[in-house]
Amino acid sequence: SARSHVGAVGVMQLMPATARWFGPAVLGRSVDPGNLNDNVETGVAYLGWLIRQSGDLRTAIGGYYQGLSSLRQRGPYDDTTAYIDSVLSYMGRV
Repeated sequence: SARSHVGAVGVMQLMPATARWFGPAVLGRSVDPGNLNDNVETGVAYLGWLIRQSGDLRTAIGGYYQGLSSLRQRGPYDDTTAYIDSVLSYMGRV
């Protein structure tokens, strides 16, 4: 039931619009971002898709946070850079 101030939902903090697009387009079915199983499955699949699309882990993480199109068009915002660094700091530690 977690919801961010920008409307991201659930443990994977999916934006509802991302779930509406990604579920049918990539998973082949509708997903409910408020459902724990759908949220985790979609979030993990979306991360994998972002890695394949970008070919770069930093870009994939930034794309998850800021949106891949925005990241490519504008570059990372300061908060996106901080988010990427924070996520990467956990690699190998958890």
